[in-house]
Order: sequence, then structure tokens, then C-alpha cells
Amino acid sequence: MNLRHVTGFCGFQVLLAVILLFSLRPATSQTQPDSVANPPDYSPLVKGDTLEIKPESTSTYDANASISTWSRDHATALSLTFDDNSVGQFTYALPMLDSEDMQATFYLITDRMTPENWAIAKVAAAHGHEIGSHTKSHLVLSKETPLNQERQMTESIRTIDSLIPSQKCRTLAYPYGDYDTVTLALAHRHFMAARGVGSYLNSLTPVDMFMVSGRGPQSDTDSPSFNTWLSEGEKKKDWIVEMFHGIEDDGFDPITSTCFHNHLKAIKAKGDVFWVAPFARVVEYIKERECAKAELGAHNDSSLTFTVSDSLPDSLYCEPLTIRIKAPPRWIGVEARQEGGERWSVVRSSPDGAYLLFEAIPDQGPVILTGRLEPAKTTGTVKQVEIPSSISPGGRKASGNIEAPIDWVDVRGIRTGPAGRRRFRGIPIRGKQGRNPVAARSG
Repeated sequence: MNLRHVTGFCGFQVLLAVILLFSLRPATSQTQPDSVANPPDYSPLVKGDTLEIKPESTSTYDANASISTWSRDHATALSLTFDDNSVGQFTYALPMLDSEDMQATFYLITDRMTPENWAIAKVAAAHGHEIGSHTKSHLVLSKETPLNQERQMTESIRTIDSLIPSQKCRTLAYPYGDYDTVTLALAHRHFMAARGVGSYLNSLTPVDMFMVSGRGPQSDTDSPSFNTWLSEGEKKKDWIVEMFHGIEDDGFDPITSTCFHNHLKAIKAKGDVFWVAPFARVVEYIKERECAKAELGAHNDSSLTFTVSDSLPDSLYCEPLTIRIKAPPRWIGVEARQEGGERWSVVRSSPDGAYLLFEAIPDQGPVILTGRLEPAKTTGTVKQVEIPSSISPGGRKASGNIEAPIDWVDVRGIRTGPAGRRRFRGIPIRGKQGRNPVAARSG
């Protein structure tokens, strides 16, 4: 083959390539939105552009439900208990507790109660205080026969239940803090828990609910000493159990009413730290917390339904548990209802994002949460643009960062600017504190 033939063959190949290129181009149509006369604008984002925002939905919402360690997400539980039904407990301590809206546990020696004291105890129970057993006669139980030990417990239970009909006697305080293996076995048979004597701090989940310890002040205990107890309990986030006898009277180790009231005020000043509750209620909460589960059911953007259940007898265990979940998108308020009644609930913020707390009694039907939603933002303005120097081939796409407002959750939408409406795509985002630079691209 000579040079002329080679040149002719190459020229034919070039001509064929040009024909194929033009034959594969799409035909121009007057109905196409991106016509040759009005080509699409794929220029980079510029400061001042307006974007249409797509609000986040609960369609893929993960509640990540957990049970708070203590009621209403307090850091520490605190139970105030009183032994021996001394006079000062009814004349000084009880009115002070009521004035501070605190409920305590009164362990009564039933043989030593007067009619007047029974009347006071009945009113106290109606106000939420617990009436427990300190046995019938306050004997050293380990020195008694098993039969007499049991009588000391059961006869006190019968008396309390008959004279305080608004509640059941469910917990025991061992006289002198004394017990043996027989005592423990009988306490297990007739009560849900029992308190002895020892430290004022108990672990988050006591190993044995019939060996919970409590500590009481001595006659020379002052307010600073009490404050030390509170500080230690707050630090360890455990269950504080305090034990009192005499208040301004001749009871065992009496303290002044002023010292006691100052102690209550110190507790009240840290109301967000201490959950103050009777002994039996804390026991209920712990046992329910250890075996309960919360499951998300039907839900949409403004409503969630949860089922809370446990494996305990519902007739004995009905303390509301506090459930913590991630706040759904745009929820700034909430109402919780269970079995037709309203339950405590709140939305709170944290560095990790907003979360929601609500109370629910296990096995008492579904809990329906209704959210109060912040109005959805559908537009936003680009505050800052950082476009890299390199643009994708042909100039048809550009990428960069926009500084997004805190409430932007999805920037897929329409970009509107001086050149008209243009398609814009981005990535889902979630605001934290302040503003976030968010990777995005137009094209």
C-alpha cells in the first residue's frame, strides 16, 4: 500500500467519526426545559443564594429509649426515714416535711402508738408519706424464737393496714438494726424490703433489698455535717438513706428542729440533684428499672406511642419510671398520656442534642406522646461559600461548603438566585451549637 492509499484511509476514518458524533447528539426540542436558548446554570453557590429546605421527618426516627437511673432524671435518690414514733417526729418533722413538699417514711412501733398519733399518721399517709413497720414491740429479734419474730412482724402489719387503709405496710426497719438468718427469711416472706443500720450510702442496685443500710445523726450533728453527707451522695450518685429518731424531744439521739429544717432546705436547694422519696417507692423504682423495657410503636412527625413493660406483679409495683429518648425533629414541647391520664414529660437540651423525658407506669397501657413542633423552615440563605479552585470538567458542576443555620437538616431542594431557579443537591445535616460548615454541591 502506497502513501496515497494510507492518507485516503485515515481521512475516511476521521469523516466517519464526525458523522457518528453528530448522529448520537440528542435532538433539540422546544419542550425541553433546558433548551439551547436557555442552557442550565451550574455555577457554584454564591453568598446570598436562597435554598429551599426539606424538613427532617420521623420516618427513619430511632428513639434509642433508655430508663433513667432515678426518677425524673435526678442524679441521686434520697430517703428520709424515722424510727420509734417519738413525739417530735409528729410535732416538728412532719410539718416541716410538708412545708418543703417532701415525703418520708415513718417506721412505727405499733404497741407504742397513741390514738392521737394514729390520727396524725393516717393524715400523713394521705399526703404521700410511707407508714412502715418497726415491729410490734421493738425487741431484739435475733434473741427471739422464730415464732415470736414472725409475730412481731405480722401483728404490726395487721395493725398498720387496718388503721391506715390508704396504703399497705410494705417495708420494715429492724429494731436496733439487729437481725439473723431467721429474721431475714421472715422479712423476705412478709415485706418487699427492709432497712438496717450502717452507712447512709447504698449502691444504685443493692445486692439484697433486705439489707439496705441507713445512718442517723447523733445529738451533736450539725448542718455542716449533714451537708457533707449530701455532697458525698451527690458525687457517687447512689441512694442515700437517712435515719432519724428524736427531734426536739427525749427520743434516741435527738437533734434540734432548726438543724433538721436547715437540712431540708439544703436538700431543697438542690432539687434538680436529689429525688426525695419514701423508702418503698425507691425500692419499687429500682426493681422496675432493672427488668423493664420501653418499645416504640406507631409514630409520625407529631406523635409517638410507647409500650413500657416489666416482669413484676402489677399489684405491688406501680411506680412511674422515667424514660429518656432522643427528641424527634422540631419537637420543642411534649404532652404524655397513659390510660387517659396525663404523665409528667419535658423536652431538654444537651450538647449532644435535644432529648425528651416522660414517665410511664409499666404494664398500664401505651403511652402516647404528642409533640409541640417548631415551625419548619423551608428556605435559608447561604452565609458563606468556600469553592475549591478546581471545577469539574466542562464547568457543569461545582462543589464547596455553605455555613448552614442550626435548624437545617436537609439541603436538597431548589436554589434561587439572580439567574433564576436552579437545581441544588446536598447532604443531610444536623446542627449542633452555633453554625456548621456543610459540604454541598450544585449540578
